[in-house]
Amino acid sequence: MGGSPRSPPTTPSCRSCSTRAGSARRRRHHPQRSLVTRVFTGRPEDHPDLSLRELRSGDRVLICSDGLTDYVSTEVVTEILAEPGRTPGQVADALVHTALRASTRDNVTVVVADAVSPGEGTSKPQVVGAASERRGNRPLRHLSPAEKAAALTREASGVSTVDDGPVLAEEQSRPWVRTLRLAGITVAVLAVLVAGGWAAWTWSQQQYYVGEQDGMVTIYRGISQDLGPVSLSTAEQQTDLPVEELPYYYQRRVQGTLSADGQDDAERIVADLRALTAAACVPTVLLPDGSQGTEIPDDMDTVTADSLADAQRSAAASGPARELLRDSLELGGSALGGTETSTATAAPTGSEDTGPTATVVWPEGCP
Repeated sequence: MGGSPRSPPTTPSCRSCSTRAGSARRRRHHPQRSLVTRVFTGRPEDHPDLSLRELRSGDRVLICSDGLTDYVSTEVVTEILAEPGRTPGQVADALVHTALRASTRDNVTVVVADAVSPGEGTSKPQVVGAASERRGNRPLRHLSPAEKAAALTREASGVSTVDDGPVLAEEQSRPWVRTLRLAGITVAVLAVLVAGGWAAWTWSQQQYYVGEQDGMVTIYRGISQDLGPVSLSTAEQQTDLPVEELPYYYQRRVQGTLSADGQDDAERIVADLRALTAAACVPTVLLPDGSQGTEIPDDMDTVTADSLADAQRSAAASGPARELLRDSLELGGSALGGTETSTATAAPTGSEDTGPTATVVWPEGCP
């Protein structure tokens, strides 16, 4: 019988397997494979994706993060899951250890469970891996990736864990390296402290103030504080001006120190203080004949005036011209009256001739 040739039938299962394998490869290498599209927020409208899988006794279930599947191939994961004689905990540790050896850059979370017949097994979870090392009496703390890797390495090699916790990779350096690192840190800290102290000392030595030393007014360079046993000031110039010759108010000011803006300002303060002493207070003496001097005469009485103008007005009102005018007025009154008067007049009762008087004017601010 003739007829057209017929192609052999294609096996559906092979085509389905090829399709699933291609889909898995696309999912594994998709650029947005780590994009989170749904999250649990705890709100009532959150609905998780649920699916049902039929399990038989002997099946092994793996739940893991992409820190494992992105760095360990599916073939290697399947081989480790299918190794006989390993408990789920041992398989989980082996998978995590393999991911760390593959230099994973993401967190690795692995959950392995075996399906057993009803009544077998236990419902109590078995915590293994890095999570198990935080149980017991030790305080909970965050483990770094180096600690996790060290712990898994000890478990895989059968070495018991130490009481002090995993040894960090940075703690495994040689003693001389740690000593050199510590010495470098110490030198850096000391350098910062020395630089800051030098800057502060340089600034303090540009300051000036006026104080007292051995009872004399003195110009100091620095600041008027001490840093423990270290004095932050030195006597730059001791003057010949005694503090006790100043008015009491300025004595207290000098003893409490007077700040200056610089050396020139400090010298100006000393000059102002010198003007307040008794030696600098030279009076102006107005004598009865109208002349002026600076020494108070011992052979006549003195009165004090607030200013030289007041002293001059007082002298003009009681000087020789006033006496001459009074005498002429008294003489004229006697001639017009036609009566005789005695040339000697009696002084008013209770008055005395006090003699010539000098007026003393002190500069402002003198004691």
